[in-house]
Amino acid sequence: MRIDLSLQQLEAFVEVAKALSFRAAAARLGVSQPALSRSIRQAEQTLGARLFDRDTRRVAITAAGSELLPIAERILRDFDGALSELGEFIQGHSGRVTVAALPSTGVALVPRAIAAFRRQHPQVEFSLLEAPASALLAAIEDGRADFGLSVRPAPHQRLHYRHLHDDPFVLLCRRDDPLAARASVPWSVFTSRPFIASQPTSSIRPITDAVFLQKRLTVPAALDYPSVAACGALVAAGLVLLMQAGFLLVEAGMVRSKNSINVAQKNMLDMAFSAVAFALVGFMIAFGKSGDAPIGVSQGFLFLSDISPWQMGFFVFQVMFCATAATIVSGAVAERMRLTAYLIASVFLALLIYPVFVHWAWGNALFDNDSAFLAKAGFVDFAGSTVVHSTGAWVALAACLVLGPRLGRFDAAGNGIRRAEALLRGPLASANCVSQQTA
Repeated sequence: MRIDLSLQQLEAFVEVAKALSFRAAAARLGVSQPALSRSIRQAEQTLGARLFDRDTRRVAITAAGSELLPIAERILRDFDGALSELGEFIQGHSGRVTVAALPSTGVALVPRAIAAFRRQHPQVEFSLLEAPASALLAAIEDGRADFGLSVRPAPHQRLHYRHLHDDPFVLLCRRDDPLAARASVPWSVFTSRPFIASQPTSSIRPITDAVFLQKRLTVPAALDYPSVAACGALVAAGLVLLMQAGFLLVEAGMVRSKNSINVAQKNMLDMAFSAVAFALVGFMIAFGKSGDAPIGVSQGFLFLSDISPWQMGFFVFQVMFCATAATIVSGAVAERMRLTAYLIASVFLALLIYPVFVHWAWGNALFDNDSAFLAKAGFVDFAGSTVVHSTGAWVALAACLVLGPRLGRFDAAGNGIRRAEALLRGPLASANCVSQQTA
């Protein structure tokens, strides 16, 4: 049953219950005693129960009134608190602000500005949306961001623009390049040198294209990079790839010379097969939107069918970690596992085992997934000591348990036994002794 009591009636009831006097309660509320009595009477009619027993000399609260009192106090307290929060929000002292920023400004300008603002208004929460210029301006138009730091929008866009800062263009080149010693260079230097350009949807590319057009220069881009952050991720991925080469040399150098080529071949193949498996399904499980599922299920991430250039750079960085986990298994089972079985294990690791744990620990890197429960609980593993190395090590341990110990290869003290010695200690030596005794 729904009961409609107004806040005015609840406030009148609470004051009378506290004072046990209609006259004192009316004085506190600043209303006349007949008006207060009318409010209480209307509340009783709505409830269908008496709230007070009263006569000319005293006022007593009834059982129904005693039951209503804590409920009414809680409602009034919550209402006052909500209005207080609204007042703080209106005055700019609390609330949530979503700021959209270019990758460069998101690193160089926004953190300091947010920190300075929060020192004065600690109740205000911030959410940072980092995106290239086109996506950034679209987010502001759609209402997904309150404001942004970007280049001047196009005239047809319904946005208010205020100029804040001039960002000069600089030339990046090798230290041993002759241009490095010059204080300034003309734009024409790019006509005879490889030009690494930002992608067309970035904030920089339209400006550089306009300058080349104005100066009548034909400058083809030798390479398009999606963003500075993505470019850094690709460089980092290249360093991890060099680590894979180090794994190959270490493992090939620690096995018997006759098996070194086979071990090196396994290292190269596990990287190739695990990278393909991670691209087809693993990346979706690890970093896709989960919805109500315990893993990522974004259709656009399946087979990398619909991902942005920045996400592609992120994939290249992450696939190196996946290959590292598979290579850890390679070292543990070197010389002990057939190539076909090892490649099946590598694919299964990259397809399911590694991506599932990655989703639980790093699954909120691209989207706010509730299924990333380890990340939500505060689990931090920036360098992959648990996500990459521990996952690879546990799979390696499982493989070693299946393969079993190397019987006859080591003595009780743990020293290696040569193949000839093992044969002498084996069935042939026993048979020889038996034959001698028989003779």
